[in-house]
Amino acid sequence: MKNFLESVRSERQLKSLTGLDRAKFDQLLLTFTDSLEEIANENYRKNRDKRSRRPGGGSKGKLPTPENKLFFILCYFKTYPTFDVLGFIFDLNPSKAEENVKKILPVLKRAQSKLEVLPRRILITSTDLE
Repeated sequence: MKNFLESVRSERQLKSLTGLDRAKFDQLLLTFTDSLEEIANENYRKNRDKRSRRPGGGSKGKLPTPENKLFFILCYFKTYPTFDVLGFIFDLNPSKAEENVKKILPVLKRAQSKLEVLPRRILITSTDLE
């Protein structure tokens, strides 16, 4: 499988694609990996009776490592490409690109929450902004 981070040629390019330098990316990666494992364990416990395979079974997908998943979601939020473009960049179908964004977003939010870097308030309606 391709490691997308290896394709990045410089610190400047990494920052323009993800918004983070390598040191901050690596720091977030540690917490992101822990959050990914926690959510996977929670999903396993919740869906244990419905599973047809044991954990780790099945195909690994195009984003097999936590590093690739983090790079994918940060690149999405930094550049906001359409799912067609995101799928092209990461060699995914547009529907799989959307599915991966929806699957990885809660992991990123949990990691940011652990690092206490989420905004203090959540805006739900436009009147909340006022």
